Amino acid sequence: ANEAPPAILSVYLGEQLEDVLSQLISTGAATHSISGQRLETGVKSLPDFMKDENFVLDFANPHLLLKVKSNLGIPVAADLILTPVYSGTDGTPISCKLNLPASPEASSTITTNFWLANTDNGCPADCIHIEADIRGLLQKIPDQFKLVLDAKTNSEMDGTIQPDSKYTLDVDYEFVAPFEFGDKTHIETEQIVEGLGADIGKLLRKNSLKIGGEITNTLPLQLLLSIELLDSEKNVIPMDEPCQQVLKACASDGSASVTQVDLVLHKNDIDAMENLSALKLKYEVTSPVSGISVKEDSYLQAVLTIALPEGYTIDFNNNTEE
Repeated sequence: ANEAPPAILSVYLGEQLEDVLSQLISTGAATHSISGQRLETGVKSLPDFMKDENFVLDFANPHLLLKVKSNLGIPVAADLILTPVYSGTDGTPISCKLNLPASPEASSTITTNFWLANTDNGCPADCIHIEADIRGLLQKIPDQFKLVLDAKTNSEMDGTIQPDSKYTLDVDYEFVAPFEFGDKTHIETEQIVEGLGADIGKLLRKNSLKIGGEITNTLPLQLLLSIELLDSEKNVIPMDEPCQQVLKACASDGSASVTQVDLVLHKNDIDAMENLSALKLKYEVTSPVSGISVKEDSYLQAVLTIALPEGYTIDFNNNTEE
């Protein structure tokens, strides 16, 4: 079975549901609810680059599990509205309708489990499947979710309230997103290597240069490394041939894997090479590995060397050629 990352959220709504509950008991309808609870997600447990705009997830089968416990003697129809929040800005909300049965008496608590997902694939027998676009909701991991519950009594069903009885309505929410991706996944990150000096550009006008070293990866992601040349204004200098290599994903037990770098920057006799100042390392996912969780301390580390033609050395302090 695929191991899931830490649960994105698991909460008790407390004040909001107490407000809704008191309205239902006294008036039969909740005419308002407290202005949405903001729930922290597990985004802090992800590496920084996974929060980037270029990181688009496509979890294969994520779902939101709702466990509702109530001894309320009247049936409840509720609209659940879930809005992702990115850096303080609301994203596109999703909503669904929940129908809660009435408890026969205040001493009897009924638990109703709802499975919110795009499909009913994997839905347990003790859950009610509610179709909702959870897959789309998690394409970008939000900082928070804003949750609003609008509830009223179900007028199509009978119910009773017993005087002097204590009623409760407890709701627990948990997102589950197995680390298995679909075909819409797009993950891309970049690293700039500064301080090359003008000498490297001069050499590339006359010679091809070999890049060696090693890259250590603890992510469950096979990556394609592409190297681009940048001038002093960070514009890309065109190359006749791409400079790319596939990097291994972490080992099956989640430990680090090491890829030996074997790349060539091919000779390119153009004037723009005289202004070469940096290398851009681009990492793109070619194949995610399911069953291994991304951890807060997951990392990708590159140690690169440039092999120079015989007779050349580079002085990065003085930028002179010997």
